[in-house]
Amino acid sequence: MMNFRADTTGFRALFSCAIACGGIVMSALAGPDFDEGPDDAGNTVTTAKKVKGGLGKVERIRGSLTGTSAAASGIGDFVDVYEIDIDNPVSFSVSTSSSNFGAADFDTTIYVFTQEGFGAIANDDTTATDTASTVTPISSGGQVVIDRPGTWYVAIVGFPSIPTSTDVDGNVLDMWIITDPTDLIEANGPGADFLQTGWDTNGEIGTYEIKCESIEFVVDCGDSIAGSCWTPHGNQSCDDEECCNTVCSLDPICCEEEWDSGCVLLAEENCAPECGFCDGDLSRDGQIDGKDLAFFLASWGGEGCADLDENGVVDGSDLAMLLGKWGACASDCGNPLAGDCFLNNGTPYCDDEDCCLIVCAIDAFCCDVGWDATCVNHANENCKGEKLFCGVKGAGDCCSAHSTPYCDDGGCCGEVCAFEPDCCMVEWDSECVSLAASICDSCGGDECGSSSAGDCCSPNGTPGCDDGTCCDTVCAADPFCCTNEWDVSCADRAELLCGVCRRPPPKP
Repeated sequence: MMNFRADTTGFRALFSCAIACGGIVMSALAGPDFDEGPDDAGNTVTTAKKVKGGLGKVERIRGSLTGTSAAASGIGDFVDVYEIDIDNPVSFSVSTSSSNFGAADFDTTIYVFTQEGFGAIANDDTTATDTASTVTPISSGGQVVIDRPGTWYVAIVGFPSIPTSTDVDGNVLDMWIITDPTDLIEANGPGADFLQTGWDTNGEIGTYEIKCESIEFVVDCGDSIAGSCWTPHGNQSCDDEECCNTVCSLDPICCEEEWDSGCVLLAEENCAPECGFCDGDLSRDGQIDGKDLAFFLASWGGEGCADLDENGVVDGSDLAMLLGKWGACASDCGNPLAGDCFLNNGTPYCDDEDCCLIVCAIDAFCCDVGWDATCVNHANENCKGEKLFCGVKGAGDCCSAHSTPYCDDGGCCGEVCAFEPDCCMVEWDSECVSLAASICDSCGGDECGSSSAGDCCSPNGTPGCDDGTCCDTVCAADPFCCTNEWDVSCADRAELLCGVCRRPPPKP
């Protein structure tokens, strides 16, 4: 069992600003919601539903407990368990209380379990008069602290259901004993030292919204949105499933917290092609530089990957070839360094070999010059797959915000993501919509001087304004006014710079 029962003095000092008068102060949180959907979330840690579908923060988890006519404990939809990714344990909280912007139409209890499935902290009632539940990182007695980022589990049930575990003799034991329902209670029952396996009874049912703080979407090995295995990023895991699993078996942090430079180094050592991404890439990092020269000199007189001319010995002619290739490896179809086939990636080729070969057979420009929006469209039309990407049906309207990355107009999507990659990495939010409105004809792009763009002298809610000269002048000083929104600041600049605004003097 993970030892998370520790002295909490330092942690409490950090957390003191988030606790007040027995409740919690919820900070403003921007992020998409997660819906349970038609598939039940499961009733144990081993059957939990992963909170997946994007990158970054999750603001709410929505779902329902529908129950059943069967009376036997554990049958039917009386509990939902979710696998979550805690980003910052200090500010972590989950709540169904309306005072914390959660909701439930029944008497809830929330239980939090460790990654292994042991009980951590639970709460039945937020206050003596509020039967909704709120869990924060420290139990009331201070015995248990949720003190690390990464994978945890959240279960929501109706009162009076309590999770159970099974001991080595097969006895079913309660994991919690709840005496004061307003306490944040550590797992204190006879089953606390064993893994959760079920529930003691069926509780109340209904719909709920769990307000989340410091929870991010779970990202698994091989997810297209996870980020490249060859560059550091703040997400769990990376987009090559086999390589990701190999690295995480060596360093679980890479799949539990973030894919940092140490994870990239492990990928280079264990996943890269035997002789690197190109001839001379002896360090297998996609670059030919001093590290490769050191490997080369250590191989002098021998054979192997440093024998670039394949004459059986590493010698001067190989050194000349190495120096001639100095710099970044040239990409080709299937090279992980080439860039995503479904993004305007700025390089020739893309990282899916089959898709790349198909597209370049249609349009050689994509491999000879650069993988642009047209190449993305070719990939969308000709490369089969289930993942979301630019232009695929179901990716979402480019002109409306949605919680998933990409949008359904391939050309517009590629142009927007070339300007703001998060629109294809995290979610298609209001900023992406604003960019689409200013760039894409499909969204009725509002350009400087367009009659549909709005008045230059007032905040108009669109990028640009209706006087072309004034619009160009203001946007040269503040590009936000043309890439995002013509707001109060833009209107003020128009009055100052353009001379087209005649606002009445203030009343005496």
